[in-house]
Amino acid sequence: MVFDEMPEKNTATWVPLIQGYAQLGDLNKPLELFRRIHTYGFELNPFAFSTILKVIVDMELLGHVNYIHGCVIKLGFESNAFVGSSLIDGYSANGLIRDAREVFEGILEKDIVSWTGMITAYAESGKGDGALNLFSQMRENGLKPNPFTFTSLLKASTSLEDVELGKSFHAFALKMQNESNYFVGSALVDMYAKCGGIEDARMVFNGFQERDVIVWSFMISRYAWSGEYEEAFGLFFQMWQASVAPNQFSYASFLHACSSLGALELGKQAHGHLVKLEFYSDVFVSSALIDTYAKLCSVGFWRRGFTTLSKDA
Repeated sequence: MVFDEMPEKNTATWVPLIQGYAQLGDLNKPLELFRRIHTYGFELNPFAFSTILKVIVDMELLGHVNYIHGCVIKLGFESNAFVGSSLIDGYSANGLIRDAREVFEGILEKDIVSWTGMITAYAESGKGDGALNLFSQMRENGLKPNPFTFTSLLKASTSLEDVELGKSFHAFALKMQNESNYFVGSALVDMYAKCGGIEDARMVFNGFQERDVIVWSFMISRYAWSGEYEEAFGLFFQMWQASVAPNQFSYASFLHACSSLGALELGKQAHGHLVKLEFYSDVFVSSALIDTYAKLCSVGFWRRGFTTLSKDA
């Protein structure tokens, strides 16, 4: 191992090594290196723990969070906000919200990252009420929300299907000048579209200074699956004009609109593009192709779509 050949072994040398192995996709080396560092008694600081916990979450090695937590407790870092926030992320990624909350309560000086991490844990696990209660406590402690806090609060509003609550957070985000943030804007589009306010979602979408394929695809899909097929078509062609290449999800939504409106020729044209882009083997796209041809009674093309899907399986 490269680490063994280093003349000086300390946090400054081994933390980048762990990050490097993780970037290479090596599932074993980061934890192996961490264990060796710990066993040999080398320095471990909050940054080191935060790094290994991020690696564990990013590489989905979630079964190791407890082991790292034990090391954190042993060295007395459990009350550190930096380490605590990383542990909250680790436990919440495992769906262990109660464990994440215990870590949160043990942090002595909770910063906005700690509060937002715990609010996010509740929101992403579908516990909207928990997220809202914690936000109220955060405000009582005098902290101001950041864009990531607003994003999680909007997710909580979506999980509760409470558009009025979402509107109140929208107004708050405007007041804090956070609405133009990409993540906040995306969460607003998601909240309005899923809670039945698709025109409000479009208004937020129109206010984006830069729209990537994810935002375009989401808006197209909401129109397509809510029965507003012509709007879905219009937005799909606008995306092309904006030089944003559609992905498999935007194509699947476009095909759904084609099948619903009886637009067989448009569906065939989309099929041609999909073959060129090699998206035809994607399960979502193949299913949409089969549905389009089956509904529009084109038996030969239906068989072709079915064959494509069968090969992919």
